[in-house]
Amino acid sequence: QKLAVENKVKFDEVKKRQQEARHRVDEYQRNCERIQIQESRKILKEDLEFLKEKRRLEEKLKKDIFHKDLIEIEERKKWDADEPRMRRQMFGQVESDLSRINAKILMSKMRQEDQVMQKKQKVADRKQQVQEVLEKARKEQEDKSQVFQLDMVKKQNRAQELIAKQKSEQEEKA
Repeated sequence: QKLAVENKVKFDEVKKRQQEARHRVDEYQRNCERIQIQESRKILKEDLEFLKEKRRLEEKLKKDIFHKDLIEIEERKKWDADEPRMRRQMFGQVESDLSRINAKILMSKMRQEDQVMQKKQKVADRKQQVQEVLEKARKEQEDKSQVFQLDMVKKQNRAQELIAKQKSEQEEKA
């Protein structure tokens, strides 16, 4: 009877360790999910900041170009009032200036688009790295969990064998 009580205590300890192990696995999974959510939020925040900065730079560029154009137009009006010949020359100059300004705007937009594409690629690469790290951690945890569960099953089987052996010994004595 004493051996049966001891085996029962050992069996209860094994069950308690299994419950603790399950609790640790659950806690690890919650931590992994929390880390993934934090990384996603961080990436989204960086994307939002990048888009805000891009919008601000576009607006600034438009204002700067518009302001320069107004100054040049005002100067040309003064010249045009002075002499009709100058007016004809200035008209040609305005056309060439406008084509130059349009080319500058186009080049600026192309540069911004290149920067946006580079930033998107960096963000995609970073997301991929985070996914790989999380996947590796999850696989390691699954491997550890499987090894631990197999060990627990072996211990539980051994405990049951001991209990069966003791019962058979007690029956032989009786």
